Order: sequence, then structure tokens, then C-alpha cells
Amino acid sequence: MASAQMVELLIAHGADVNERDSDGWTPILTAAYLDRGDDVKILAAHGADPNVRSRQELTPLGVAVQYGKSNSAVALLEVGADPAKAVGEGGYTPLMLATGNNSTALVQALLKKGVDVNARNSGGVTALMIAAAKAHPELVQLLLQAGADRQVQSERGDTALSIARTRGDEQVLKLLGESPGHPGA
Repeated sequence: MASAQMVELLIAHGADVNERDSDGWTPILTAAYLDRGDDVKILAAHGADPNVRSRQELTPLGVAVQYGKSNSAVALLEVGADPAKAVGEGGYTPLMLATGNNSTALVQALLKKGVDVNARNSGGVTALMIAAAKAHPELVQLLLQAGADRQVQSERGDTALSIARTRGDEQVLKLLGESPGHPGA
């Protein structure tokens, strides 16, 4: 029996779509982690909360994006998951997580939903800083085109440019407006 059929059968026999396990995980969190987009849609259609938080402050969308589960991430966006809701103690947004995972498709999907490209985590870090730190030039360019502010500073005083300088990635440095070999130019 296919997973979606099993989910439908369990719901038909009274399964609670918002029941939590000992870690505070609900079926929709598990479906997100397992990348079961069809299950996500079925659960949401039967009242599962797409923005539920586990005891660790994880959301279904945060889990899907963090672990590169694009089927469930797209399904969650379709059923009303909040694309701007930060997850975990560090306050990372789904955009930051997708950027860190070099997931261009998910970054594009989140930007299309209108997320704040300059949102900061608890340390003041932005998705652009993460893209610079991970040396993802295509994401640096995409985030800049979406309005990312290259001048934003983290709580430590870092900017995307200072991070790129530390990494020495010439392609990212160019995108951020610095000529290679000419710091500060």
C-alpha cells in the first residue's frame, strides 16, 4: 500500500493528524522529513498545522528545507506553511537554510513567496552572508537580484563582503562589488 493511501486509511480510522510524539513531532513534521509531499497535502487537508513547532522549535518547512526535502517543502508552501517563520534556537529562516544547502530551486521558491531577503538570525546573519560563507556565487547573485543588502552587519560586525574576503572566493568577491586583488576597491 502506498504511503498516501496509508495516511488516508489511518485518518479514516480516527488518527489524530496533530498528535505529538515524545519529541513534539506531529505526522506533518515526519512527512516533511521523509519528503512525502503527497502525505503533507493529505494531512493539511485534514487539519494538520503546517506551521506546528516541535519541542526543538522546528517547523515542517524548516525541517524540509534544512534536509533538502524539496517535494515536501514545495507541498508545505502550497498548503500554507509560513515561509518566513524562523526555526530553532538560532532563528534561521527557511531562506537561510536553503541558502546554506545550496538549494537554488528552494531559494527561488521562497523568494517568490515574498520572504524578507534581509531577515537576520539571532546573531544578525543574513542569507547573503551564508551564501558568501559557503561560496555559492549563483545564490549570491540571486539574493542580490532579490534586494539583499550587502552592507548589513552581523552582531560580530561581519558583512557578506568581509566573509567573502576571508574565504578568498574571487567570484563571490566580484559579485559583491570588489575587484579581486584590490580589497576595499
